Amino acid sequence: MRYILLILAILAISPLKAENIKWSNDLWKSIEKAKESKKSVLVYMTMDNCRYCTMMENNTWKDNSVISYVNKNFIPVRLKYGINSEIKLFKVKGFPQTAIVKSNTVVLKKAGFIQPRNLLEILSKNK
Repeated sequence: MRYILLILAILAISPLKAENIKWSNDLWKSIEKAKESKKSVLVYMTMDNCRYCTMMENNTWKDNSVISYVNKNFIPVRLKYGINSEIKLFKVKGFPQTAIVKSNTVVLKKAGFIQPRNLLEILSKNK
């Protein structure tokens, strides 16, 4: 009984789970929304059975600082290889791929896993 009370006490004082990134899977609607809001589009391209994609999703995209910064400053889009044909427009050579689109222009493309602190630095220079 003591252990159950201890677990309940820990759960009660633990911070609530952070919100998630508000991903869209529609690049064209996101570009229109970005124009209206005067924000850039953050495009994350992923595929199944990709080790570094899984690392991005389990680490970088779940980091509270990244979640907050992306949701506040970008229109985030998640495209999946084999489902979203728009990936071809980015001429992706490896996954995961992260891109920033401003005014219909790709201003940054980066392949591979990106640590949360590195992504925040990249995003702050390209928002």
